[in-house]
Amino acid sequence: MYLQVYKKLDRVSTYAWIPKVYEDPNKDKKDEQINREIVNINPTKAFEKYLYKLAQIQLNKLEKQKELKQTKKAEEKRKADAKKEEEKRIAEEKRIAEEKRETKKKKVVKVVEQKQEEFKPKKKDLDTDPPIIEIAETITVDNQAYTLKGKVKDKSKQIYLTIDGRPVEVKRGKFTLDRFHFDPEIVDTIKIVAIDKWSNKSEKIVKVTVKLKATEVVQRYEGLNPNKVKVSKDNNKVAIIIGIEKYENLTNIDAKFANNDAKAFKAYAERALGIKSSNIKTLVDKKATRLQTLKAFKLWLPKIAGEGEDIYIFFAGHGLASDNGKDLYILPQDGEAALLEDTAISRVELISLIQKVNPQSVTMFFDTCYSGQTRDEQMLVASLRPIRIVADEQDTPNNFTIFTASNFDQTSGSIEEAKHGMFSYYLMKGLEGKADGNNDDQITNGELIAYLKTNVSNEAFTQNREQDPMLSGDPDQVLMSYR
Repeated sequence: MYLQVYKKLDRVSTYAWIPKVYEDPNKDKKDEQINREIVNINPTKAFEKYLYKLAQIQLNKLEKQKELKQTKKAEEKRKADAKKEEEKRIAEEKRIAEEKRETKKKKVVKVVEQKQEEFKPKKKDLDTDPPIIEIAETITVDNQAYTLKGKVKDKSKQIYLTIDGRPVEVKRGKFTLDRFHFDPEIVDTIKIVAIDKWSNKSEKIVKVTVKLKATEVVQRYEGLNPNKVKVSKDNNKVAIIIGIEKYENLTNIDAKFANNDAKAFKAYAERALGIKSSNIKTLVDKKATRLQTLKAFKLWLPKIAGEGEDIYIFFAGHGLASDNGKDLYILPQDGEAALLEDTAISRVELISLIQKVNPQSVTMFFDTCYSGQTRDEQMLVASLRPIRIVADEQDTPNNFTIFTASNFDQTSGSIEEAKHGMFSYYLMKGLEGKADGNNDDQITNGELIAYLKTNVSNEAFTQNREQDPMLSGDPDQVLMSYR
């Protein structure tokens, strides 16, 4: 109990003994030691209100204590339950661990039993072999820019490849690398290194030689076309055309493209010179033997050619001069270069046989040479001595015109790209109208030889040699007129 002053009435304080349970935290504790009982005190309304407030505080305090006690009890229960769960978990882990130990013991026992009987240890998948680089050690290319190609084989699919220290991708075991070698005179030495995923390493040295092709300027040659010219057919014109490429008694000494020359000239004889096909005798290779050639001049020509007709002779093949250089011979298909007088036919003899039919004019084209060399500058006779040919000093009949492919001491060549003799090719191009220097729709002997000299000489110069066609006859005579 303590004494509390509550109110002053008529200047007299009112006191009351307050039980301990109703103690006010802000109480006035004056006269705490006074121990007397006051009775018949009428509390004021404020006092009653205060008592109610104290009762509420006490009630709240009891509620909080009760709530705190319940919370504490619940927490203790939660901890007890958690402890039980933890003990249960530990027990379960011990049980599982024990089962694993038991299982492991059983497996160990089983492996030991297998080992005693037929246990075979597994081989580990390890690779100790280095990659295999597949590429030639020496390579030759024809260009400074080239592509290096090769293969790599290994158990591992993961291969690291370098070429001269530069990483190169490997796809499906293959690799490529574009390179440029600036100095063709020095061998390009290349180091190739391959490493697999187990660090096995292999190396290979490749040497690349650059051999540049010689640069050649290839001249394009216009194809022959006899249809470019057209002349009227003349029944009074006759032609004998001979072409011999393969010789019976000359091994590997051909008159290159002579067959092509003869076959092509037949078309020009019809189109450009106006000769009927029935008036043309063509002898090629095996049909151009000495016997067949003489029969053409001695039997066929007199039968076809009447007096006063125009005769044309074309010969493509080998020719030779006599030892003294005075006689010129054409070599038949079965002729023997060492026996000219017995197996060949002289130009003088041909002229004599033609003169017997008393022609009005004779025009002869000889795509041959008499120097003893072939179109490829091979010797027809190995022991042939240099001779001075004087046959050009011989008299040619006035009504004869003779075109020869070259001077007597020169070689008559061919054009590989055109597949014709050089003289024959430009002769036929000239007959197409190219030799008509003044464009008057006719070609004279002089115009034709001028065209031949210019073109054949220039062509021979590109082959590093000389070839000058020659004319024996009237340069002003008209060879052909066309429309």
